[in-house]
Amino acid sequence: MKTDFDLNKIDDSVLDVFIEPAMNRHIIDETYENSSLDLSWVPHSFDDQDLVLNATFKNAKAISPLEVQDKLVIVFKNLTFPIDPKNEIIYAKDIDKTIDDSYRVL
Repeated sequence: MKTDFDLNKIDDSVLDVFIEPAMNRHIIDETYENSSLDLSWVPHSFDDQDLVLNATFKNAKAISPLEVQDKLVIVFKNLTFPIDPKNEIIYAKDIDKTIDDSYRVL
């Protein structure tokens, strides 16, 4: 694992991390509250292939109460692509790293 990378570069200007409710329950359920799925996160580690985040959920019991599971969504912001003709990699300019396509899917 690289130790020379400044983890402070990975923040909400680089990533959006949120829960997407399953089966439109946020629309159908009259008792649903958006804030029940709030979470905070911090980067734990990052190397050339793996980004590990620590997430703290405001109300963990509110996550995935249905048979169909909610989704944890991570959106990479400020991406510049393609940087090669085959569009095989993307470049995250805020963290000055390339992100191979096989590592962008959760």
